[in-house]
Amino acid sequence: MFKFNPQPKPEKTAKKAKKPLKRTPLKRSQKPLKRTPLKKVPLVKKAKSPSGEYELFLKIFAEQKGKCEITNKQIPFDVWSFMHVLSKKAYPSFRLKRENIMMVDRKIHELYDNSSREKLLETFPDAIVVYERKEQLKQEYYNA
Repeated sequence: MFKFNPQPKPEKTAKKAKKPLKRTPLKRSQKPLKRTPLKKVPLVKKAKSPSGEYELFLKIFAEQKGKCEITNKQIPFDVWSFMHVLSKKAYPSFRLKRENIMMVDRKIHELYDNSSREKLLETFPDAIVVYERKEQLKQEYYNA
C-alpha cells in the first residue's frame, strides 16, 4: 500500500528552448526536369461480345406481356426489369436458363440484390415465389 509522505513534490523546472535543425540549401541543377508524355487512353470502350441475354429478355418480355411476375403491374423494358434468381457469377451455366430469369419491378430487383429476405418479403409478400424458385433451381443445379 501507499505510505503517506508529508513532504510536497518538488517544483518543475522550465524546459530548455529547442534549437532548430540545421538544413543545407537544395542543390539545383542547370538542366530542366524531363517531362514524360501522358498515356493516351481511348475514349471508346471495347465492345462486349453478345451473351444472348438481350434476345432472351425480349422473349421473356413478350411472354409476360410487359407485366411483373410478382405484382402483375405493367413495367418498362429495361435491364432492371429482369432479375437472375441465381447469380450469373456463382451459377454461370444458368445464366441463359429461362427459369432462372424473372421479369420483376425495379424495386423488387433492387431489394432482392441489396437487402435482406425479410425486408423484401415485408415490402412485397408475394415475392416468396422468388425464394421458392431459388430453392428449386439450386436443387436442380446440384443434383444434375
